[in-house]
This record gives sequence, C-alpha cells and structure tokens, in this order.
Amino acid sequence: MTLISELFDFTELTSRIERLADIATKQLGKNGAEVAERLREQHRNAIDKVLTVAKNFALQYNRMLRIDCKRLDSDEVQERLTKGADYFLGQLDGIASFVIAMKLPTENKEVKKQTSTITAELIKILRTKIALLVHVRANGFDTAEYMRQRLKAASGDSNIYNKVENDKGKTRGTRSRNVTDNTDAAPQMNADNMPNPEVVAALTEWRLQKANEQGVPAYVIMWNKTLHEIAVMLPKNKNELMIMKHFGMNKTNLYGDEILEIIKKVSEKS
Repeated sequence: MTLISELFDFTELTSRIERLADIATKQLGKNGAEVAERLREQHRNAIDKVLTVAKNFALQYNRMLRIDCKRLDSDEVQERLTKGADYFLGQLDGIASFVIAMKLPTENKEVKKQTSTITAELIKILRTKIALLVHVRANGFDTAEYMRQRLKAASGDSNIYNKVENDKGKTRGTRSRNVTDNTDAAPQMNADNMPNPEVVAALTEWRLQKANEQGVPAYVIMWNKTLHEIAVMLPKNKNELMIMKHFGMNKTNLYGDEILEIIKKVSEKS
C-alpha cells in the first residue's frame, strides 16, 4: 500500500512548481511577468487535475483493497491502477513539455542558481514519476517488479530530458551501402520473449530502412534493447519515448514522430 501511495503522490511536484512561480513573481519583475503567470497556471492545473484527482483516486483504491478486501493482483485492482497511471501520465506530459521549454529571464546569479536547483529537482521528480507510471500502465503493479523499476529510476537509468545524448552507438565515418540488421551486443530477442511482436517487426523494418538511408549500422539508429523496451512500454508521446534506455532527447527529436506513428498504426490493426 505504501508503494502505491508513493507512486500516486504528487505533492513534491506541485510544491516545486509553486516555488518557481513565487520566485518568478517576486524576483523577476516585469520581465518575468509572463513566465510567472504561466507557472501559476501550471500550478493551478497541477492542483486541480493532478493533486486533487490523486487524493480521490487514493480513496478509490484504498477502498478496494481495505474495505472490499480485493487482492492487489486481482483484475479489478490492476485495471484501476493501470487506468490511473494512464491518466496521470497524460497530465504529467503537459507539465514536462512546459518545464523543458521554460526559460526564466534573469541575469541575477543568485536567482539563476536558485531556480536551476529547483528546476533540476522538478525534472528529477518528473523523470522518476513518468518512468514508473509508464511501467505500471504497461505491466500493472507488482511489488517486486515495481521496486526494481524504482531503483532503476532512482539511479538515473531513465533518459528523459537528458540534454546530452549518451548513446554509445554513435560512430564517425562508417559508411555501407547495404546494411544488415546485425545490430548491437544486447541480448537477442526471440519468439519466446518478444512482447508485441508486430511492433517489434515494424520497428525493426523501419530501423533497417533508416540505417540504409544513412549508410550506418542499424544500432546507430536504435539499439536492440531500446527497440525491445519500446515494444514493451508502447509510449504514447515523446516525453514517454525519452524514457527509453539509450534514446534520449536528440533521438526523440529525430525519430519520435515516426516511431509513435508506427506504434499507433500497428495498435490500430491489432
């Protein structure tokens, strides 16, 4: 119960937005009036559509588990938790997009330092929440698996909002007219462990096409482990896509729209 409550607790998130809004209002003057108002609007939305809804949602799943004595692994509870994860992901997506694009107009070093610290905290909270919510939406809530995902998120193993691409597959001067999909050193997928095989097949074909167009090995476009994770998580937007290991912001900007369209088309056929 504690872990579920923690997952759907957005108090720290809303408090960081409020602190940024206060600083923008008090420290930035007329130059920061627009961004201060937008931060206030984000805070109001976070209170109304995230924090308040989360409190009501907690009452629902607590009633199911404690009063109705439903098991955590029951279909009814799992459906409630996955639908909740999907709802809150939609709300956090808007906040994440705003935070990424946010610029605070100030030359004051102290204010810059203060806002940078709070923004970094906010991004860390968003990164962790989105990673865990994506996992629960795709897989349901299992305590042991959730703990593993929680440790990964806490260790920074999710790439959301990374400004620097850490993809080891970057190469220079590698050219080949006919690229085969003999990709990376990641564990090879097979029919037994392949989730959503139609998505995997479509992404593999797309990756090979991109690699041939650019004259690079297929792993430069996307590692096997990344392709596998995308097929498991089925991201619905770019912020969720940026969570995928070895992907990050740069590749999301380059290929995000195409990948999301592939997932959408395959899902519609299924």
